[in-house]
Amino acid sequence: MSRKVINGIIRESTDVRINGVSDFFAPEGDIVVNGQEHYDFFRRYGVSATNLLLWLDQAAITAGTSLATWSDLSGLVNDMKQATISYQPSLSNTFKKDAARDTDGIDNFMHQKIYDDQDGLTLLPDGPLYILVDGSAASQLPGTPADYINTTATHVIVWKDSSEDVIAWGYPRVADAAESWTEKVANGDMEVAVAVFDAEDVLGAASEVQSAVQKHGGANSSLITRTTVGTGSFTKDYYDTNANRISNNQLGRIHCWVYLPSGQTISSISIRFYDGLAFSVLQTITSTDTWVEVGPYYVLPQTLFKFQIRGVNGAQNDIFYIDDLSIESVDNIGTSAAHIYDDPAGSNQNWTGIGTGDPNDPKTLEVLKSDFQITGALSAFMWVKPDDGQPGSQLRIISKNRITDGFRSFQFYIESAGELTVYLSSDGAGNNEKESTDDAFFSDGQETWHHVGFVYNGATVVIYGDGVALASATGTAIPASIHDTSEKLTIGALSTPSNYFAGLIGPTVFASRDYSADEASRLFNADRARFGL
Repeated sequence: MSRKVINGIIRESTDVRINGVSDFFAPEGDIVVNGQEHYDFFRRYGVSATNLLLWLDQAAITAGTSLATWSDLSGLVNDMKQATISYQPSLSNTFKKDAARDTDGIDNFMHQKIYDDQDGLTLLPDGPLYILVDGSAASQLPGTPADYINTTATHVIVWKDSSEDVIAWGYPRVADAAESWTEKVANGDMEVAVAVFDAEDVLGAASEVQSAVQKHGGANSSLITRTTVGTGSFTKDYYDTNANRISNNQLGRIHCWVYLPSGQTISSISIRFYDGLAFSVLQTITSTDTWVEVGPYYVLPQTLFKFQIRGVNGAQNDIFYIDDLSIESVDNIGTSAAHIYDDPAGSNQNWTGIGTGDPNDPKTLEVLKSDFQITGALSAFMWVKPDDGQPGSQLRIISKNRITDGFRSFQFYIESAGELTVYLSSDGAGNNEKESTDDAFFSDGQETWHHVGFVYNGATVVIYGDGVALASATGTAIPASIHDTSEKLTIGALSTPSNYFAGLIGPTVFASRDYSADEASRLFNADRARFGL
């Protein structure tokens, strides 16, 4: 095997050929990938490309690309993108090959590519929320190539409501069994006896009875009557306190019919769901003298499942009717959809995380590659040139973190006084699990280029500056693993986004393994001449 001396290190050829040209022996510029000059990672740095997930360098714009794209050279095509033109960093031509982005500290940032982003989504009529469609049933995610759903978890699905709040997220895989649901309500048709769901409650109303006065199907329905003197709300609740029924984070599906007679004080029927934390209004019924369909609605209990049918502002003896009640839990989502698992290994068929978004107000579906779903060792290095090395407020360099419990993972940032901090979260909450340098690494005012980064191995964090490990101190602890989150890998800000970096961000290396001190030094030394160090 052929050898060369590069950066003072004897290196062997990787035998990689691109476009028919040997990557090892080609001079600069002879190999172009995605419109950019390509260099084999090992040839460039003398560092193994094992577990390399992201390599950002030259950013020259060519036909078919834009300022909003910073192409990944790792071979995994993990390009970094900008969501909107107004938030685009600009290219910097201050040194060779436009290898930096200029961020203004106000709203510029970049994040990993979104492979699918569908608006105006509705739920599959006869299927669960794991499949979202734009008005019609589909056998895969709308507008999404089938290779996004494989036998292994190559992507992540993030489901959001109209407020851009995360409803739920997880790892999709192809389905392999028939769709099945388990009915939890006994006698929901109201024909033989009244419906029962584990435990029941009637507030300000008479116990329900079978009635032949009004019915949606069959011969009977259930009558709810306000018994309390005066005007006020009265409710019929169906709730489940048994975790083995519809358990926390398990999908439930609700459906029934409601009839509101006219000529009463009652103003409306409010259909509500309580997840153990807060009530959500699913539907409000004001139509009278007709049966109105409720749902089906898909709900995600967190600590408790309660379905409530509430008569609003009723007087004593006001009534409404309920019929054909169904409350189901999902067992299998079927071959017409995709399974959602809580981890890449497919351990459990469930959502990985539940957000605060409204599942009955679906708006946006994001499909992300799962390469950056890291819970173990990682290394991140980049060249940066802050506008102010001691900015007075924290500046995020790279993150996968939103300042909301359940969505924290990791972040690397410059402290207000110039120190460097790596923040990690074991459970998605803020637990002061971090490592910070003892002294300021950056000087006050306009700074020059510096190479910074960190290495996490599941037990310790080492922070590097210009190829050297910096003295640092630990917060409460360094976690044994990092929390998995639906947040996108973000450069130049928190994933929210917020706490924007102000200055230049240059070549970036990100890997899911712990680099040695020698490897960190090689990354710095290979490029230091480009940056005048």
